[in-house]
Amino acid sequence: MRTIRLFVARRRVWLCRWAVTSGLLCAALVACPLRADAQQDVMPAQCRRLLDFVEFKVLSGRLLTAPLKVGNTASAEAEQDGVRHALALDLSDAQANFTYRQRNERSLLEIEVRDGDSLLISRQPRQAEGEEAPTTALEFTQEPRSPLELEVGAGEQGRRVVAPSIWHLMLLEPELCQQELLPLLDLLSDDWPLATVYEQLPLALLQWARSPRSDQQQLWDELVAQLASDQFSLREAADRQLREAGPALLPWLRRVDAARLDAEQRFRIRRILASLGSVESPDTVDAIVAWVAGDPLTWVGLAGSDDAETRRAAAEQLARLAGTTIDFEPDADPEIRAAQLARLRDRFAAD
Repeated sequence: MRTIRLFVARRRVWLCRWAVTSGLLCAALVACPLRADAQQDVMPAQCRRLLDFVEFKVLSGRLLTAPLKVGNTASAEAEQDGVRHALALDLSDAQANFTYRQRNERSLLEIEVRDGDSLLISRQPRQAEGEEAPTTALEFTQEPRSPLELEVGAGEQGRRVVAPSIWHLMLLEPELCQQELLPLLDLLSDDWPLATVYEQLPLALLQWARSPRSDQQQLWDELVAQLASDQFSLREAADRQLREAGPALLPWLRRVDAARLDAEQRFRIRRILASLGSVESPDTVDAIVAWVAGDPLTWVGLAGSDDAETRRAAAEQLARLAGTTIDFEPDADPEIRAAQLARLRDRFAAD
């Protein structure tokens, strides 16, 4: 019980800190309580020890795993306080592959990691026919080269969110993530830096929006276009400037649409990625801001804040990125804002 209480307290602190940056301590204290059905039973030591051979990290907004010791293949089963746990680990091919299952009287939880970058989480309630579900259904999917998908609940009460990265997902649905998704990820490891980084991200984005700066991502767009120049000297100059941007360029550059590039651009971008990405560095607040600040979905997420100043700053950024007036009133009633944000989310998700 002590472990669970500490865990709930940590989640309360995370959401409360996010609200304080927007001047909303009172609202945060109301919103912070973690729903009982989002709590999961703690993984027993027999299973947890196997995951000590796995490294957990976040790179370019993706949840990744890697073997710390190649060649291990093991499994463990345990029953603890009426809850059955089973974990099967396979690190034999230099990739992290494992499945974890937890079965209690409320739900069946299954987590599967394949090849280090494919993550599937499923939580299904267990209930007798005609009874109310004791917990909320959840499906989370991260597949290579595909958006992340989170679906919580079912039917008319269900909520489905699609986002290009875990950071976008947390900006768009902070409470849903902290209540439903992060507790499940924490079952696997305490090494995910999600809560620690995210609690700084909204404020860092607002500071970015308020500070005088050149439009960095527009410059990067122009430099990528210059890689296709007929003049060798211009191509070399653009290549050099992109490299000088350093690791902060990587998440943005990895998401450039290769279908819009010619062979020379693709060749040079592959070399830049290989050079800058030769030493992997986990996502930092500065790197994330440099990457996501040019994405309208980032500001759609912040426009959902309870803080009027934050909403106004987000609306300004959305209008700047769209190049035109947007249909969003930051000072309108919550119901009106919710409908406007839903339309904006659909609009920019389709871009």
